[in-house]
Amino acid sequence: MSALTDPYDIETYRLKTLRAALKLELMGLSHSGGSILSRLKREGLVTSRTKRGALVELEALIASR
Repeated sequence: MSALTDPYDIETYRLKTLRAALKLELMGLSHSGGSILSRLKREGLVTSRTKRGALVELEALIASR
């Protein structure tokens, strides 16, 4: 196991974690801290109003990194 020390790697890991949480939210599970979709929109990472659309945008963002 390697440590993530580079800020770029930390941010990429964070985006992948948010993607996994959004996938779980799509399946019907909820997050105790509130909606992942609303967090992504608040941070300006996605603009879609639907979870499925936000997932597509987030995957494109991760792929472009």
